Amino acid sequence: MEIESFKNPIYKCNRCGFCFDLSGLGQYKMCPVNEVKGFQSYSAKGKLILATLILEGKIQLNEEALKHVFTCCDCGACEQNCFLSLELGSIFDALKRDLVAKRLVLKEHASMLDNAQRFGNIFGTSEKKRHTDFSPKAETLYFMGCTTSLVRKRIARATCEALKQCGLDFTVLRNEKCCGFPLLSVGQTGPARELAQNAVKQIEETGAKRVVFSCPGCYRMYKKEYPKLVKQLPFETIHTTELFQELVDEEKLRFKRKLPFRITYHDPCHLGRHMGVYEPPRRTLAQIPSLTVLEMTRNKQYAYCCGAGGGNLPQAFPEISACIAINRMKEAEETGARMLVSSCPACSSNLMLAKSRSKSNLEIKDIAEVIVEALK
Repeated sequence: MEIESFKNPIYKCNRCGFCFDLSGLGQYKMCPVNEVKGFQSYSAKGKLILATLILEGKIQLNEEALKHVFTCCDCGACEQNCFLSLELGSIFDALKRDLVAKRLVLKEHASMLDNAQRFGNIFGTSEKKRHTDFSPKAETLYFMGCTTSLVRKRIARATCEALKQCGLDFTVLRNEKCCGFPLLSVGQTGPARELAQNAVKQIEETGAKRVVFSCPGCYRMYKKEYPKLVKQLPFETIHTTELFQELVDEEKLRFKRKLPFRITYHDPCHLGRHMGVYEPPRRTLAQIPSLTVLEMTRNKQYAYCCGAGGGNLPQAFPEISACIAINRMKEAEETGARMLVSSCPACSSNLMLAKSRSKSNLEIKDIAEVIVEALK
């Protein structure tokens, strides 16, 4: 089992537990799933107790273990708050791979894998519905990702519009496939590697020197995981928020229209805690005339997850995911903002669901949509 290589850090966890609840220190709870479910077995500590029992042969990898391991946002809050600086994400990933090796897979994840292999995206949607009206070659390539191009299309349209208005020459892949991140995050390393190899080959053929991503999951996959799965990439990778800040600094992105309203910014977990990108979106929004940005209590590295979990939690545990999103919506409303802005298509999807369920008056928008509105 892969978790055997993590035996020492697993035993180090001991009886700490601050990773999921800092309320004893006058702060706040951090594990969204633990807050919703209320059982320690769903927390990081609970998962490491499970790993300990498996290592000691007291329990076996089974359907019950499967449920507890995968009821997770993959938000990284536990690792961010680990007093022992344990690589909790790596341990959870090993647990997932051990479950997959035993052919223990949630049916929802099996469906997602089948869709990715048959259709090239996790939703099982025809490729004909993707954007294709672009020149075949350019130095910059916009990798839209499954959710942006097939579900949250307005984010793709806004991003393309913003880049065009800046005069940036860019292209897209005509037959873009899933980056593989949703599969890797549920322990399906082999299929994820195949998608990664295909993606790198496609991009190399375009001659692109830089690849831009709307989706933090795609961005994380390319920047952190592709070098381990495939090879060091021959092109630069950058998130749209980083590119927007760059274009603002170069005075290529100039905001003409005043937006006299109050917004709050939600840090996507895979962009923030996983990739350390906090300031670029805030610096860009700060340049929009008359726009007021209000911070939520939990922000930046301490931001509370929206429940999207890279798209995997809503697939398998939609009710838990929705409850987490509603909690985040309430926190956003407490700021007095009229709009909740993020920079992740999965976050947008889950927050829009929470808006519907909670009957909130908050508008939900991606940062690219706000930028385009300020350019008009």
